[in-house]
Amino acid sequence: MVGAAVIRIALVLGLLAAPAMATQNAVPGLYAVQGVAANDVLNVRQDPEAGAAIIAELAPDADGIEVVALSGNSRWGRVNAGEQSGWVAMRFLSAYGGQYQGRFPSPASCFGTEPFWTLNISDDALRFDRLDEGVADFTAGNRETAIGRRDQWSARAFRDGRNLTVVVGTEACNDGMSDRAYGLRATVLISTDTSHDHYAGCCSLAP
Repeated sequence: MVGAAVIRIALVLGLLAAPAMATQNAVPGLYAVQGVAANDVLNVRQDPEAGAAIIAELAPDADGIEVVALSGNSRWGRVNAGEQSGWVAMRFLSAYGGQYQGRFPSPASCFGTEPFWTLNISDDALRFDRLDEGVADFTAGNRETAIGRRDQWSARAFRDGRNLTVVVGTEACNDGMSDRAYGLRATVLISTDTSHDHYAGCCSLAP
């Protein structure tokens, strides 16, 4: 009986600790380089292994680095470098504080192609820019994390009888124009009483 009770307590403690453990290397997320000498660089490699070709370098004080995915063993993180993506050793990256603490991190921007569009997200406004139509500023409304989940986030905004809703979820995404990789996928709906436009694209946490 005592053994069974100990097992039950251990299971409960494990469940309580699980959210914290799961968010230690939460991705996508913003990171800064750590533990690299001032006269050295952090290599970005083509594949998640030490012997892979070097395709780019990060400065020893680089920050605002968006890690969009982890390797199978979580030792490597996928980052963008120019118009391509590669892998860096996670032991040389430190996560920004406050990410994934009971909420979904707000993306800085979302974007898509055919037609080209961007959605810039700030505290009080959402700015939608469609290349062939121009810029429209929407007043920000509610922002919510999906009920019972931590992998989806939504925001609403309003402008002169038009409603904008953006839903963002953690899912691998590509802009279709480069080899850059993203860890957030977006759906944007802009509607009036009689019609709506539906856009799909990727998002980035990096400013």
